[in-house]
Amino acid sequence: MKTLLVGNFGAQNIGDELILLAALEDYPDATVMTADEIWTNGFCEKEFSTLPFPPTAFRSLTRYIFSKSYRQELKALTSFDQIVFAGGGLFAIRLRACLLWYLVFRWLKRVNPTAEFRFEYQGIDVNLSWLGRWFAKQTFKKADSISVRDEISGRALRACGMANFIKATDRVLAASWHWREADAVKPLLLVNALKPITQPQLTKLHQAAASLELVFVAFQHSDLDFVPPNWPGRIIFPPNYTELFQLFDQAEIALGERLHFLITATKIIGPQATKLLRPPYSEKVYSFQAELGWGNF
Repeated sequence: MKTLLVGNFGAQNIGDELILLAALEDYPDATVMTADEIWTNGFCEKEFSTLPFPPTAFRSLTRYIFSKSYRQELKALTSFDQIVFAGGGLFAIRLRACLLWYLVFRWLKRVNPTAEFRFEYQGIDVNLSWLGRWFAKQTFKKADSISVRDEISGRALRACGMANFIKATDRVLAASWHWREADAVKPLLLVNALKPITQPQLTKLHQAAASLELVFVAFQHSDLDFVPPNWPGRIIFPPNYTELFQLFDQAEIALGERLHFLITATKIIGPQATKLLRPPYSEKVYSFQAELGWGNF
């Protein structure tokens, strides 16, 4: 069976690449749609076929018009037996994201009219605008199967008039891998932030760390903007999953904001040692905090 995996892959967001890594357990021979095949293959440390995204905005449309090679690549997006939207918050937070994934779905549906379309482990916001809900509804009502990763996403689908879905969990949380090795623990306290860390917070981190080494772990390049100029420890953007897991494997505590930083810490360090640096920034983090029992810093 010819399978295409679709998600926010290639944007150098570690959470999205972890979703892909987990999806490849279920679909090891799949082709992957990615915006950056070098980054995606490198992070997953696997060799698999890749294809680019279809045009969805001005830049990609311009490329489509003027680049023959890009148009040739897009021809390979046809003749798939199943197309799997592998997970994550595609229809969440921003209207622009809802529009983008609606357009991606429409393109793939047009060139693969007989394919089975599966939406797995989806995260959908309840508080979408009316237009965002419309894009979500027009997409999901044409799907062959849908699973959502939390109750909030289920409520969001029901608000769109959809009832034919199953409740699952986050795909990374459901993945089979657990990296912890008994002799790997080192005195590390891992930190991830989506807003600047203030001086009072840094002082509190120092107090919490005690004899631990502070390590700021970026899950996207933009996270690096929030590292204080006087940060006393290491700053790391892991280039592949092995280095990422080894880092968590050595840690005693993780304090963060991004969902998949928190989920990775939960799987490797444990939920008791995983805490939110600040109150949840989105519905998805609030939902999984309630489910997994993460404390607040």
